[in-house]
Formats: sequence, C-alpha cells, structure tokens
Amino acid sequence: MSTILRHFWEKYDSLILIAIAIFLVFVVAFKAGQLEKGSENAAKINISLANKKDAEPIDQRAKIIEETLQRKDIENKASSLISEKPSVQETQEKKECAFVASKNSTKYHLPNCKNATRIKDSNKICFSSEEEAKAKGYERAKCCFK
Repeated sequence: MSTILRHFWEKYDSLILIAIAIFLVFVVAFKAGQLEKGSENAAKINISLANKKDAEPIDQRAKIIEETLQRKDIENKASSLISEKPSVQETQEKKECAFVASKNSTKYHLPNCKNATRIKDSNKICFSSEEEAKAKGYERAKCCFK
C-alpha cells in the first residue's frame, strides 16, 4: 500500500501541492470577505455637540437616573410582595388538596408531583385524603408514589 502511495505522490506531487495552495487561497479570500462584511455592519456612532443651554448638568442627569432606578426598584419589590402573598382561597385550597386528580384521568397525585402541576385548574379535582380518592375510583399514580 505504501509503495502505491509513494508512486502516486512521485507522479502527481506538484499537482497536489498546487491544488492545496489554490484551496488555501480560496479559504483565506473567503474569510477575508467575511471579515470585511462584518466591519461594514459594525455599529456606527454619531457624535454631535450640544449647546450648553440645552444640556442638563451631569449631576442633574445622574440624579434623575438614580431616582428613576429607585422608583423601578420599589415597584419591582411591591409587585413581588403582592405575587408572593397567597390569597385566603389559595391557602384553603392547599389545605383541602392533599391529593390531586384530573377529570380526564383515573390516577391521583401528590400536589407537588410533576404531573399534578400539569393539570389545568378547570380539570383539577382535590381530595383531602387518600381514602377519598380511592372511594371515587382513582388509583395511585406511580410517578408520585415510589
């Protein structure tokens, strides 16, 4: 096998080297074109001078930005507190729902089970005990009770 390759190389060595050189030139030219295109799409920055009368002092702008950020922070904290506080109804539902099932299924789950969280609220059935779920004809879901 090595003699075949050696004879092939001796016969076509100059053609192979030329082909490799042409291929490398094409690769370099292609990459250079991509770089050139990328530099054309680079962000262009326009700098203009403002009149001193129109421009607010830097300290004043910084103060406005800081006040705005503080207001946003307060709004975010307030909205997170509102969303974290469970309603009385939700608290009662959690107490009543020791086990959860779907109207479209024959299995019951623990409320924090992955499959139980997928059940739409409109299809959700709550049970206060396992015996109640079994009495209604539901079976344990294997994914929740391992």
